[in-house]
Amino acid sequence: MARRLQGVVRGGDTVARLGGDEFVLILPQTSSLDMAVAVLARARQAVEQPLEVDGHSLRISFSAGLVVGGPDQSAETLLRDADTALYAAKEGGRSRSEVFTAAMRSRVLDHLSVEEELRRAIEGDEFELHYQPIVTLAGRHTVAFEALLRWRHPTRGMLLPASFLEVAEDSHLIVPLGQLVLRKACQFLARHPSATWRVFVNVAPIQLGRDLDGVVRAELDTAGVSASRLGLEITENGVLNAAGSSLTEMQKLRATGIELLMDDFGTGYSALSSILTTPISGIKLDRSFTAQLGTDQAADRITSAVGSLVNSMGAHGVVEGIETEDQCDRALQHGWSYGQGYLFGRPTPEMALQLPKPLPAPRSPVTPATLDDDAHEALSADPLLPAERSRLARQP
Repeated sequence: MARRLQGVVRGGDTVARLGGDEFVLILPQTSSLDMAVAVLARARQAVEQPLEVDGHSLRISFSAGLVVGGPDQSAETLLRDADTALYAAKEGGRSRSEVFTAAMRSRVLDHLSVEEELRRAIEGDEFELHYQPIVTLAGRHTVAFEALLRWRHPTRGMLLPASFLEVAEDSHLIVPLGQLVLRKACQFLARHPSATWRVFVNVAPIQLGRDLDGVVRAELDTAGVSASRLGLEITENGVLNAAGSSLTEMQKLRATGIELLMDDFGTGYSALSSILTTPISGIKLDRSFTAQLGTDQAADRITSAVGSLVNSMGAHGVVEGIETEDQCDRALQHGWSYGQGYLFGRPTPEMALQLPKPLPAPRSPVTPATLDDDAHEALSADPLLPAERSRLARQP
């Protein structure tokens, strides 16, 4: 790579390797942005030529950040700004170039500010969980809750994950933050020992392969909660990219009785057959499909086909983002058993949560008619319920 780059620069220019796969070009005799862009274009063309290694042809992606410096700028400032532009280029996708702007520096400073606040918030326990029900579409019985993170910021009020999750992932703070969410969810379950529902917690792909199995078991043991009462949601891309230790961890988690759901299904490039090669027990159809139910024939056909295949593979499926009765009816018609969305309940803090009543313990003598017939039927065979609760419902 160094030789290729040296072949496109002019006399007086400098090519240096910063480390890893990062190089820097210093172009002192460049009087305009257009001249710098022209050199960058030649560098891209040279680097992206196929590379032959042991009979294999490899293609290399090329991302670059460009900054035009002034006489009063230090080398450290120029390198920092070029790196900022490179980061912006990578954010936009592979094989892109970006020219540094002052707005980029502002975004970086904002990013660093949020990162520092996040560190303090994790230490100061400024986070709380809100819970949204997952229900049976046929009977509207709550069988699970999804735990959703909220940040009670001391000056900005209640913040949704969209305002801080990207920073948490970039800074790897998502790992301690994810453990905090697991702890709070297990404590919530411990406060409701007779509950007949699971709680699902979102897991970031970066948490896989970092002893997630050990972390989960430790939090369950500390709270005194059975593994069968907990579920984890992993994004579609996170599941499909899992390999090695990450896949092993997923298999261990599943073996302990923890349900694993593939979240946001349909936003990536997976095939349904991929579920068969992973320890996933079900999927959650992304809300982008739900929003088009009844208004887009293609969305209806896809939702119906996916629902049928999920059922045929013995998995269970949840439709996300249901807001209307028509969407609920169509999801049910398309073969889906479970739903989640504002129609059934918004994310709510524990203090204001209306929890479903526990299934009554059987007395002797007792017949199924003693219980509400519809509720008994829905709960007794429900795969999203903790295993011991399902057995309780089936006792004669």
